[in-house]
Amino acid sequence: MGTRPGHGGLPAHGGLPAHGGPPARAKPRVGEKPRVGEESRVGEEPGVWAGDRWHVEVDRSLCIGSAQCLHHAPDGFRLDAARQSRPVDPDTDANERVLEAAESCPVEAIMITLVESGEAVFPPEE
Repeated sequence: MGTRPGHGGLPAHGGLPAHGGPPARAKPRVGEKPRVGEESRVGEEPGVWAGDRWHVEVDRSLCIGSAQCLHHAPDGFRLDAARQSRPVDPDTDANERVLEAAESCPVEAIMITLVESGEAVFPPEE
């Protein structure tokens, strides 16, 4: 099966190239807590993040109004009149959709910390 001319190497049948598609989501590294909805490993407490409370902030000096956060967590974010994002509830239960919203922000304007300790959830501390 050939590729369509002028279509960036897409297969002639119109599907994604065999090597294309989104990368698989990585499982937590050893010592990291599993995310909401992920399985825990042997020796780790199941559902560790399920009871956590998060503080969600949007750095308005970075936000470009792409609305990716709304796409991933429509109940978690709103755009104001200036098309800048803000969390609906800055202190919220741990939520996979909110984490996906932060991970998808093209300028990493969304920060998530643990309410109790202030420890960074996203972006992760290096």
